[in-house]
Amino acid sequence: MDRKRLAKFCFGLAVIFAPLSYAVKFLAGAPGLTWIDPSLVLSALVFVLVAGRVQERPGWYLVPLAGVSMFLGAWVHEVQPDRYEAAWYVIFREPFQLGLSLLFLWVCILYFRTEREFAVKCVALSAILQFSVGVYLYAAMLGLVPVPSDTYDYLVTYAARQTLQFGMGFIPRMAGTFDESPPFGLFMLSCFVVLSLELSGGRVEKKNGWVLTGAIVAALGTIASLSDQVLLGLAVFLVPMAFRAASRNKSPNKSLARAALCVGLLAAGYVAENQFAKGTVEAEETGSTSGMSLGERAFHADYATKILSENQSAIFFGIGPGRYGDYASATGLFASTVTPQITAVEWLIGYGLIGLSGICIWLFGILSRVRVSLGILGIGAFFGLLAGNMFQSRWLWEGWFLALAYLYAYSADGGASRAPAKRFALARGAISGGQIV
Repeated sequence: MDRKRLAKFCFGLAVIFAPLSYAVKFLAGAPGLTWIDPSLVLSALVFVLVAGRVQERPGWYLVPLAGVSMFLGAWVHEVQPDRYEAAWYVIFREPFQLGLSLLFLWVCILYFRTEREFAVKCVALSAILQFSVGVYLYAAMLGLVPVPSDTYDYLVTYAARQTLQFGMGFIPRMAGTFDESPPFGLFMLSCFVVLSLELSGGRVEKKNGWVLTGAIVAALGTIASLSDQVLLGLAVFLVPMAFRAASRNKSPNKSLARAALCVGLLAAGYVAENQFAKGTVEAEETGSTSGMSLGERAFHADYATKILSENQSAIFFGIGPGRYGDYASATGLFASTVTPQITAVEWLIGYGLIGLSGICIWLFGILSRVRVSLGILGIGAFFGLLAGNMFQSRWLWEGWFLALAYLYAYSADGGASRAPAKRFALARGAISGGQIV
């Protein structure tokens, strides 16, 4: 097998394995196993094999910025001993993962440009397999299918902390191979964005079984996660998609528009009602006006501001990526592994104002490209993905980078909008500042 075919094979595996998180080791009954996301390792191998062809590398400057924040943070504040991990591992983990995530982003951009049909089918297959695993584990939690004893014990623990109550009934939130439902929902939302844009842009035949099936199960998985932020992201994406479909004259498009608008409004309504319910319960129990998750996030935002005000040297470069817990543990309320759970706050406290500005510039570059190539639909997709990742426990999820790579690589050639050639040149050259592979 030559380098090109080996790289393509490894890339396909990287996309298919993207949803495999560290929860796999608990599902397998091996909690002591050191876990590294296989998609990140495979994407690094792909990058080595095809490095000469990866000419577009958006966000590369985030790696040295993270390195500066990492070393300054390690110099100012030591790692707390209750981490049960080597100090060097805690210090290097997130900057290293950021670097690997960017490698994954770059190789995804390459293959979405040069091997689009193959890459999109891999996304569809990954969504289908992950949804199948989610359904199987969901059935196992209900005792409908057999699983190993270690897996069942983990699922019992999972159900105790990831189950929602609806009236007199209970329903576990689907999580697949993730330890919680929000990252599972974010992965499914990311796949849905890629596959639905591919279908709506006319890039593939609607009779293409892989892509169509993948889009359907990705939508179902997004909803089954019952994650507030992910459903909000879904609503943000579906509303402009519904208006775009409604603007076309064909009757099937209008039916699709009504369905998408209904799902989007229902998702937004669920989020609003669920957050209100959380606030009501917390107010009754503690007198707080915020729900437990809302109140905790509000605390972290306030405490992060306090940390920066007391450590003014950290305002520009932060306290170090992934180091917030070492400060928050001093309150006695949280373990040192806690995160701010608000992505924007995590960027600010970990990377400082300079790092936050770098991240915003990187994301704005993607938004600028997708605005030209996809218009309001692309803007909705971008902000839907951003909303879905804004309140996660951590933001470095491969599925999110996969969807961003698709948006970055999207070209109006044969896509949803057919702009003049001059507009293409602006999108592909002036805005990107890079070469097209």
